Amino acid sequence: MSFSAIAHCDTTGLIGLSNRLAYRSSEDLKEFKAQTLGSQTILVMGKNTYQECGNLPERIILALSSKGNLLNGKATNETVETLSRSNHMIICGGPIVYEQFLPLCDSVIIHFTKQPQKKPGDNPSYFPLNLLNELFRQTTVKDFKTFTQIHYLKHGQ
Repeated sequence: MSFSAIAHCDTTGLIGLSNRLAYRSSEDLKEFKAQTLGSQTILVMGKNTYQECGNLPERIILALSSKGNLLNGKATNETVETLSRSNHMIICGGPIVYEQFLPLCDSVIIHFTKQPQKKPGDNPSYFPLNLLNELFRQTTVKDFKTFTQIHYLKHGQ
């Protein structure tokens, strides 16, 4: 079983506003798709993130909720523990899910947007950059037109 995480945020960690993605770019979405496709990969996210993204073609999604989990949009008794035995799990948000699962991850990919920084406004949500810096070290940087991708590995790896 292995875990990794992926996020798109600004330099403050802002990932969402009012339960919607704070930043969007077709280039980022294309890279996200390339990094999350795989027959043995399950994307793990919270219910609000799932409602924003919906079902994604060619991917299995486990949406976590205190009111019951969803597997590709249908109620399920499956949990991260039962599904992770034979699959790679990619943690995709939101903030509570990142905080709970980052300690289990071996690697993290952050797409730092180059879009103008947004004011937090209503109901902002943040990627836990403090936890990222505590648990991981930066390894590679790749520059794109609309974002900078930074790959992190857990300390000691």
